[in-house]
Amino acid sequence: MPKNSNMSESLADLIPAFSGKDGENITFWITQIKQIATLENWNKDKKAIVLKLHCRDNALKFLIEDPIASKENDFENLAEILIKKFEKKQSFQEIQRQFSTISQKQNQLVKDLTNEVSMVANKYVNVENTNQNCDSILKESLKLTKFLEALKPDISLEVKKCGPKDLKSALARARNIESALEQSCDNSTNNISNVDIHNILKENLIKDQLIAVLTHILPH
Repeated sequence: MPKNSNMSESLADLIPAFSGKDGENITFWITQIKQIATLENWNKDKKAIVLKLHCRDNALKFLIEDPIASKENDFENLAEILIKKFEKKQSFQEIQRQFSTISQKQNQLVKDLTNEVSMVANKYVNVENTNQNCDSILKESLKLTKFLEALKPDISLEVKKCGPKDLKSALARARNIESALEQSCDNSTNNISNVDIHNILKENLIKDQLIAVLTHILPH
């Protein structure tokens, strides 16, 4: 037991101080605290205390003087406040480049792709516009357009056939296709044509319709 205690202390001591100066990565620092907290099973209070004790210079001054941060004792809220204050701001050009290069990776689920598109689109629109109503409309349109563009070509083609009006409906269709492919194709097979996908979806639709008919005919 004493060995575990010493290890716990040494892990906590490994957390570097955060001063809020240029060159420091606030997100990485917060992640370090979270990882050690999980490993050592810290409670919320201990996480908040450790975070505060490791703040120095600009970061400590901010925690003391900011009217909201000075009264906050919840770790997650403190982390969010510090990230908002000290996270390096990306230029519009950087965000634009990040947004333009999004595409579905080989083993990336469509749900994860949606999250990636949404996150970058939010930053992209927030930097470019200040009108909230415009933001909301533009974000949703941008997310849908980029999602359809970023999908693997074979999946994108099938999703576009349905003419989705928003990201939610496009995601639902893409997940259906993804599920159908997982169930019908060998994981090692990568060369699946659009005709194959169409036939797989057609077969699944027929099966679903047959099940629905049998459900109504057969006694419960």
